[in-house]
Amino acid sequence: MSEPRPYDERPAARPVPPAAVPGGSVPPNAKVPPKKSMGCFAIGCLGVIVVIVLAILIPVIGNAIGSASNGGDSSTTTTSGPSPGGNSGGGSGGSSDPIEQARVVLRGAYSYDTVKAATDAALAATNTPISDENYSRAWSAVLEVTDNLTGVAPMDVMACVAELGPSSGMDFPDTTAICATSIHLDG
Repeated sequence: MSEPRPYDERPAARPVPPAAVPGGSVPPNAKVPPKKSMGCFAIGCLGVIVVIVLAILIPVIGNAIGSASNGGDSSTTTTSGPSPGGNSGGGSGGSSDPIEQARVVLRGAYSYDTVKAATDAALAATNTPISDENYSRAWSAVLEVTDNLTGVAPMDVMACVAELGPSSGMDFPDTTAICATSIHLDG
C-alpha cells in the first residue's frame, strides 16, 4: 500500500477561513455573500405583472375601439320598437342607439336606464365626453375584454370603471383593462 499523504495535500482538503477559527480575522479581500432578495414578494413583481397584463389587453381594447369607430360592429342582434328609456329605435332594422344595443347584448338583464346610468358614470369617471359615439366605443371595449375573460360580467366592468376612474387618472380603455383583469383574477 502507499503511504498516507499529509492532510493539506489531499485533493478534498479545503483551507479553513480565518473567520471560522476562534480568534481569527477576516481578510480585507474576503467576499461577503449577497443578500437574498425578496423575489416576487416585493412590490416590483406586482408592477411587472400589471405591465404585462396591460401590454396584452390594451391592443385588444384598441382593436375594439377601432372597429367601433369604423362601423365594424360584429354583433347581429336587433331590437324591435322603442327602447324603455323613451328613445325610439332608429328605423325598422334595429336600434341605432348604442345603449339599447348594449342592453340587447346583455340579453335584457338590465333596464335601459340602468345600462345608461352605468355607462354615463364610467365615461364621466374617465373624463370621456358623453355621446353616442363614446357609448358605442365604451361598450365595444368592455365587450371585447369580457369576451376573452371567463367570469367577468360587462356591467361589473362598467361599475368598476366608474369606481376606479377618478382615482386612477387613466383613460377609459386602460381603466377597462385594469378592471376586467382585476375582476378576472379575483373571481
